[in-house]
Amino acid sequence: MDVQGTLQLSDDEAPFVRKVFSAIHESMERLVRAIKADTLEALVDETRESETPLISSNFCEALAAMQDERTYNAVDALFSWSHLRPRADNRLSKPISFQRDYFSRIEELRRELRAVEDNYIEVYIGTVERLEGEMGSDGKRSGNVVLSLLLPEEEETVRARVILKASDYAVADKAHMTNGAYVRIKGRLLPGRQPRQLADFSEFEMLKR
Repeated sequence: MDVQGTLQLSDDEAPFVRKVFSAIHESMERLVRAIKADTLEALVDETRESETPLISSNFCEALAAMQDERTYNAVDALFSWSHLRPRADNRLSKPISFQRDYFSRIEELRRELRAVEDNYIEVYIGTVERLEGEMGSDGKRSGNVVLSLLLPEEEETVRARVILKASDYAVADKAHMTNGAYVRIKGRLLPGRQPRQLADFSEFEMLKR
């Protein structure tokens, strides 16, 4: 940062770069403590309730990328602070160790946090996997439909259930019966086990080929 500061600063007045690396250090320590104590579920709840969470799915993804799938290596993170402004707590200069078996837990946390972060209105592209609607008194079907949705910016799909009215259900039925057909839907993908619930949806349509 192109900013000149004084040497005697409080933590609140610390340079931006120092704040960033302090936050990374705290995030790594908190993650390792949660893995050791087997309290990742509590960490997810804490992240969900926090207005400024330190740990995100992207953070976990970056950590997971440090392990090579072939060598199955462990990772030590060591922070070195400026001698002009050393940290008073010696613990902050000790390495943070990510053992080999930690990375599978980090991947689990990434998926859970992704589910939390995805809980907002988004546009999804996918396919119709299953029709579960029932015939109404008007002779038209409506109800549950299971979709396979491509998650934005990820190379994976997730199964989601949505309740469709008769007109949208007819579109889903047509897409289901058309080879290679995709649908577009806008909604809120709620966290939970698959098939997850897609709420507050709109703009359901079959894409033109």
